[in-house]
Amino acid sequence: MSDLSEALNAYTAMRHNLGFVFRLPASLLRTFVAFVDQAGSPFITTELVRQWALQPTEAQPSTWAGRLSIARRFAVWRRASDPAPRCRPLTWSASGTAGNRRSSIPITTWSA
Repeated sequence: MSDLSEALNAYTAMRHNLGFVFRLPASLLRTFVAFVDQAGSPFITTELVRQWALQPTEAQPSTWAGRLSIARRFAVWRRASDPAPRCRPLTWSASGTAGNRRSSIPITTWSA
């Protein structure tokens, strides 16, 4: 079982414990996690969410919006609940190029 699948189990359990009726979103999230696992990515990326939400192509835009919303909520929860967030600090020099550590401003980017 992938790390993302375990996170999905924790997420659905938390939503059920809070009293949400979560049948359809849980089903859709299972297909989303399977899609991400099949893509071989350990992270939820914007591109993977977009690809998953827009399939099948004959789906209506309202279906796309619902899928995007469900995946976004899960991704936000995943990032907030991750005990070791996957972020990497970047530094940018005063001239706008990466690397010069003497005159740099630390910036944190999230990869989830």
